[in-house]
Amino acid sequence: KCLVHVFHMVGDIGFYHKGSLDHYDSVIMPGDFTLRSIRELEKKRSIPEKQCLSLGLPYFDELYLKASKYNCKKNEKTILIAPSWGDKGLLSICGIDFIAQVAKEYNVIVRPHPHSRTVELNLINRLITTYNNHERVKIDLAIDGSESISRADLMISDSSGVRFDFSFLYGKQVISLDASYGDLSKLEA
Repeated sequence: KCLVHVFHMVGDIGFYHKGSLDHYDSVIMPGDFTLRSIRELEKKRSIPEKQCLSLGLPYFDELYLKASKYNCKKNEKTILIAPSWGDKGLLSICGIDFIAQVAKEYNVIVRPHPHSRTVELNLINRLITTYNNHERVKIDLAIDGSESISRADLMISDSSGVRFDFSFLYGKQVISLDASYGDLSKLEA
């Protein structure tokens, strides 16, 4: 009866795909700072005003509780590659060959965005086929990424909100892709 969008990242709607908020009745916002963007979007798209509640990030509390669960002792450094999905994603922009280069020096965990399995299945299948038996590369398709995040020493990502989880919850560094995203109106909410 009431479709609710719950933010799953610290941030605003600037990188949401066009139309992604259109059918929601309510939005649980990470903070009041997102309200202005949502109201502007509603006007531009001529859609009804949504009920907006500033309640923080409920998932963040759960991640915080899991942050200390995994005590990962290891001798080698581990790099977590955590792309977003679609045309703006690291794997779409850079391809998958660079992973082998990173794996020459480090253990690598590749954790594609869960939505990638729906919208870019060919890319995910190629990733699995290429690296499934690689001794230093692990493909993580689990629902909960807490273990991979805990194991990693550094993250390589793009515009994905997981960068904030990694940095804020674990105090670890992130390398963000510096890429031109072209016409962002195609990505707008």
